[in-house]
Amino acid sequence: MISNIKNYLTLFIKGMAMGVANLTPGVSGGTIAMITGVLEQLTNSIKSLNKTSLTILFKGNIKEFIKTTRPQIPILVFSGVLVAVFLFAKMLSVLLSHYAIYTWSFFFGIVVASIYFIGKKIETWNYKVILSFVLSFLAALSISFLNPATPNPSVWYVFICGIIAISSMILPGMSGSYILVMMGNYQLIFVDAINSLNLLIIIPMGLGNLFGLFTLSHIISYVLTKYKNQTIAVMTGFIFGSLGMLWPWKQSIFKVSAFAIKHIDSTGKPVLIGYKHYLPSITSIETFFALILLLLGIILIWYIEKISNKKTVNIEKTIK
Repeated sequence: MISNIKNYLTLFIKGMAMGVANLTPGVSGGTIAMITGVLEQLTNSIKSLNKTSLTILFKGNIKEFIKTTRPQIPILVFSGVLVAVFLFAKMLSVLLSHYAIYTWSFFFGIVVASIYFIGKKIETWNYKVILSFVLSFLAALSISFLNPATPNPSVWYVFICGIIAISSMILPGMSGSYILVMMGNYQLIFVDAINSLNLLIIIPMGLGNLFGLFTLSHIISYVLTKYKNQTIAVMTGFIFGSLGMLWPWKQSIFKVSAFAIKHIDSTGKPVLIGYKHYLPSITSIETFFALILLLLGIILIWYIEKISNKKTVNIEKTIK
């Protein structure tokens, strides 16, 4: 009994880690899911919710339904994600506003470590795997140079944002949060709507999440089975390319008029059009602490990967 509770708690905590990652532009919750060993369990469980399993459920055979679909996994993981999003959305906004370099440095370290731990899962390197890695790297890098759009609260646009946001949950290297920044709706959804419980934004966002979740879980499960090495190479390339998004030392560039007045969007905020990257001063105390946090991010992923290898085996035994 105690062992079961510990393993269920582990799934919940992994979900919280994924939730925090999803809140951070440039970081993917799917990356955390893969490193912690929960990605394939999660996608397979969601994929198994089909006509056959629903028929079993409607016949009243609850035990067989649980054995077939293992709903404990997505329930616990996504509960952890939701708790993290509502608990840390405001805190992360404050950190990025007032301690941007330190916050980005920590997440930069997380992503650097993720490149190694996910890349090492590739069993065989060949030209197809290398090409997959290079193309995904270039795609992710190019995204980092796009100019952000302005906020759009329309229902269908928020629904599409929901599909994009959930993609980062099960696609390692795919930062849904950063894509939302590019689409102009990151602040609107992950900060304003969540902190004010704006249901006109949260509901279509949630519906987009559900649609994207069931669609993408089938795709990810299939490609991981049929094209495992190429798929992991694509994921690794995306993660590597996202380092440009996470570079800690950058200045925000706002749209200005001929009179040097910042343009204001529909929410009353200046319009962000990009970032100017620069190299830090090696003698600065700020740089020293930023590098310490970067190292802590690397150590955190190393530790998570180390303990997850042991926990995954126990969880599989528990839920069968």
